Amino acid sequence: MEMGFKNSFTGSVTASMPLFSYSLYQNIKISEHEVKAAFESARASRINMAAEVRNAYYGLLLANDSYAVMQKSIENAEQNLVNVKNMFDQGMVAEYDVIRSEVQVRNLRPSLVQAENGVRLSEMMLRVLLGVRQEIEIKVMEELFDFENRVGAATTSGDVDLSGNTDLVQLELQLDKMQTQYNLVRSQRYPNLAGFINYQAVSQANDFQFSEYRWANPFSMGLQLSIPIFNGFSIHHQEKQVA
Repeated sequence: MEMGFKNSFTGSVTASMPLFSYSLYQNIKISEHEVKAAFESARASRINMAAEVRNAYYGLLLANDSYAVMQKSIENAEQNLVNVKNMFDQGMVAEYDVIRSEVQVRNLRPSLVQAENGVRLSEMMLRVLLGVRQEIEIKVMEELFDFENRVGAATTSGDVDLSGNTDLVQLELQLDKMQTQYNLVRSQRYPNLAGFINYQAVSQANDFQFSEYRWANPFSMGLQLSIPIFNGFSIHHQEKQVA
């Protein structure tokens, strides 16, 4: 006695959508923190680059002023040497004064060369940061003393706005992300609610003439609630680790 059919065919489609999932919400917040951190990191890179260019420019101004001072010192020493030689020719000073003036001029020349090299190095650093080719000439129209009033006003001002400080902003974003990570670990204690839909096509036959099959189409939909009961204290240890 033979019962039933030789072949059974079943096809099903299931769709599910979370209705309440605290962990999913915290994951979305962590992604938002990472996006904000990436934008702030890019802003910090621009600020650091601007600061490096500004420092290189101030360094070039300082090197130019140092070179000008050394050049003026040598001019004064050379003029003093000429005056001492004239006085020596007239018998008004001793030969020792002439030798001392010559030594003074010779001692200043290495400092002048060093100041000139400092100007070249400062200009080279500024070229590298700005990406300016060597054949393009850089002309500085300002002096370091032109910024004296700006620096004085900035240092004497009592109201300092640190809201845009990129280091503080990045630190605040990092603290917010750590708090969200802690909430993500705690979210494993909360239940999850999801809605689902299930559709099936079922048929049985002894042959393979699919066009003549009679298909049953059961359909179901509902809510699924998952409540965590015991997890072996793993969440507790994860909370302590994050905190």
